Amino acid sequence: MDGKLDALGGQLLEAMDGRRDAPTEVGGAITDVTSGLALQQAINRQRLARGDQALGFKIGFTNRTIWPLYGVYAPIWAPVWQSTVQDAPDATIDGRDRVDRLNRPRLEPEIVLGLRAPPTGLDRAGLDPASGASAAVAALEDAIEWVAHGFEIVQSPWPDWKFIAGQALASQGLHGALFVGPRRRVRQGRGPVRPGPGAVSQRGSRTPGPGPGQRCP
Repeated sequence: MDGKLDALGGQLLEAMDGRRDAPTEVGGAITDVTSGLALQQAINRQRLARGDQALGFKIGFTNRTIWPLYGVYAPIWAPVWQSTVQDAPDATIDGRDRVDRLNRPRLEPEIVLGLRAPPTGLDRAGLDPASGASAAVAALEDAIEWVAHGFEIVQSPWPDWKFIAGQALASQGLHGALFVGPRRRVRQGRGPVRPGPGAVSQRGSRTPGPGPGQRCP
C-alpha cells in the first residue's frame, strides 16, 4: 500500500469533509485517469476504515454535450455511501443540511437503478461489435430490480469547477449526496419498462431539449 498515495487521499478527503479546496499538492499529483482512480481508491479505503459503507456507484458525465464545457471526455464513476444516500419514499426531500456541508454544491436530476444481482455477460457482449451494445443493454435490464427518480448534490474541491477527468475521479466522482425517490419495481421478462404511472424508462436518464439541464455532469 502506497503511503504517499494514502497521505494525498487523506488530504483530499479532509478537504472535502471540511468544505475546502483540494490542496495544490494533491491536484498536481493527479495527471490522468489512472492516477485519479488510484487516489479515489485510497479515499475509499479510508472511508471504509472509519465505518462508512458503500451502497453502489454513481456514473457521471454521461451527457456528451457537456464534455467540452468541463474538458472531460469520458464518463466517471465513484461509490455512493451509507452516509451520503438518503431515501425519500414520499418524494419529499430537504437537502439544506447537506448543502451547508458541501463545497460549491450543484443539484442534478438522476435516474437511480437498483440491481437484484450483478449483470452477467457484459464482458462477453463487448467482444462482439455487431451485437455488443444490445447484448449489454439486455444484460443490464435483466439485472434491474427497481428504478427511481433521484437528485444528487454534487460538489467540487476544484476552483471554478475546472478540473481534468482524473481530478473528478479522485474527488469521489464529485459526489456529495444522493436522494432516492419512490422505488418502482421493474417487471422481469417483459421487456423494457415503458413510461407511465409508476414506471420510468431508460430514456429518462437523458435530459431532452435545450436548457440548463443539459449542462449537468
